[in-house]
Amino acid sequence: MPKINLWRKSFLPETFLLFLSIKGRINFLQLARYGKFCEQRFRQQFEKQFDFLLFNKELTLSQGSGRFLLAFDPIYISKSGKKTPGVGWYWSGCANSAKRGLEIAGLAATDIDNHTAFHMFIIFRFTAIWNFMPTLIMRLCVEKSVVGMGVSYVYIF
Repeated sequence: MPKINLWRKSFLPETFLLFLSIKGRINFLQLARYGKFCEQRFRQQFEKQFDFLLFNKELTLSQGSGRFLLAFDPIYISKSGKKTPGVGWYWSGCANSAKRGLEIAGLAATDIDNHTAFHMFIIFRFTAIWNFMPTLIMRLCVEKSVVGMGVSYVYIF
């Protein structure tokens, strides 16, 4: 990614490794305890904006075969609390009925030749997805680098 400075380039791999290796609760104190940076560095870096969609797209294009299919997957999570924002009645495919809880939506780039999928984006407020989906698809597909790589289908389940 062209807009990542040297500080961020050294910070991201360390943070990803720590998130995969720390068992239990993860906070800035835990990251500083097990990592090579101080707690203040983690706080400062997490305050800055980071475009994970662009990061995941670049990673997918560099590691994939070049032929992708976008896959959309709504996910139901059971939740009984009354104060959680977004709790409502959503369809659960496993139970084959509407259940009370939360629904999130995942978007992945499926590599056709390698038979694998790369996570692109997740949205926690599913009802807002339909307003955001055209912008998201345009951002992933219409750019010259992706169209030239063979993105030929947009599949929404």
